[in-house]
Amino acid sequence: MEFLTEIWNEIDNISLPSLKETERLNLAEKNGNPVLFRSGQITGQYLKLQAVYRYLFGVYLRSQSGLGRLDERLKERGFLKAGEDDMDYYQRYDYMGMDYLYLRSYVHIERLTTEQIELLRPLIGEGKREQELGESGERGADESEADESEADERGADEHETDESEADEYETDGHETDEREADGHETDEYETDECASEKRETDIRASHIRVTDRKEADIRAAARLVEETFKKVLAVSSEHPDRQFEIYPSVYGEGIVRGAAVLIGLKSMADYDGSGMLADEEEDQKRIRTLYSVGKQLETILSNALNIEVVVITEI
Repeated sequence: MEFLTEIWNEIDNISLPSLKETERLNLAEKNGNPVLFRSGQITGQYLKLQAVYRYLFGVYLRSQSGLGRLDERLKERGFLKAGEDDMDYYQRYDYMGMDYLYLRSYVHIERLTTEQIELLRPLIGEGKREQELGESGERGADESEADESEADERGADEHETDESEADEYETDGHETDEREADGHETDEYETDECASEKRETDIRASHIRVTDRKEADIRAAARLVEETFKKVLAVSSEHPDRQFEIYPSVYGEGIVRGAAVLIGLKSMADYDGSGMLADEEEDQKRIRTLYSVGKQLETILSNALNIEVVVITEI
């Protein structure tokens, strides 16, 4: 119950991108749904529903994969995380709360049916406030939803390493083979010690005991995410086998299938005061580790989610 209350409160305080930031991506597949689009532009409701979906998928993903533990292991290695100025749109507005890993897929909330969208609406806006008033009377009746035309406009506002052998990275309940990247030994990404994370964060619909309306709303939304994320997060749901270029690349690593779900993995190089790498040898180890972990994650997450997952590694 406490965990569900925490989810409810976190959703209520999600920070949203601005309309301009999201429009600038030019990825929304605009349709005639008046809740999501007005005069050919996305609405504030679009941003809120998209954020709720992204948040719930993040909780689900962590529960199925143990990504939180992996993120901690990367932190223990002393890898520098990206500062806000170095984050792209996806990392800045990711809600999994990790330093290096984030959802890189665009959340195509517009691919949901009208009925499916209605399952998310109790978690945002007036519907949510009215429900809370009816249950506890804690909120004032004069609270109103932000104007959709403005829609929450906001600006994009120990370093020890093993020698040549790899660390063991852990997730829950999935096995992986050691893989090689660029001829170097890879880090082994194992699975046992994240069981506690899974127990704490698993919000799959079948695991939620309905005791009041809030829990029922979260349960319905969680089930929706489980059932639709392959369609909502795919690069292209209409052309699953077509190749799409996500970003320019020399060796084609930026080209993915339309069916793919994307995960971002990012760490920054450490520079000294003169703008030179603080330790070139250590930085090469960092790069090898990130690429190795990224390749292993693709296998683990693809098996866990039963869909192709591509890890976009930024070094």
